[in-house]
Amino acid sequence: MARILTGFVASPRREFASLFAPDADRAEVIVVFLALLELIRVGVLRARQAERFGAIALELAVGTVEEATERVGDLGQIEQWRGGEGQHGEGRARHR
Repeated sequence: MARILTGFVASPRREFASLFAPDADRAEVIVVFLALLELIRVGVLRARQAERFGAIALELAVGTVEEATERVGDLGQIEQWRGGEGQHGEGRARHR
């Protein structure tokens, strides 16, 4: 997630395609895409597509990259508080 957020230091907007190197393999694309979905889910980034099948623009949904990084860091602390579990719903039933 930090790698994605670092790209927003120079500009609060980026094209989705710019997240991937031309020679990126399938695993890298999947990992970056999942991290991107998580950043959107927690309200750090927004994705917009002006037209069907058009380019996808990403933008910060918070004021600064520092604020975004802090919010993502807070998620890590929440996971530690839970005992390191909770990825993809694992272990949640035990904590209820």
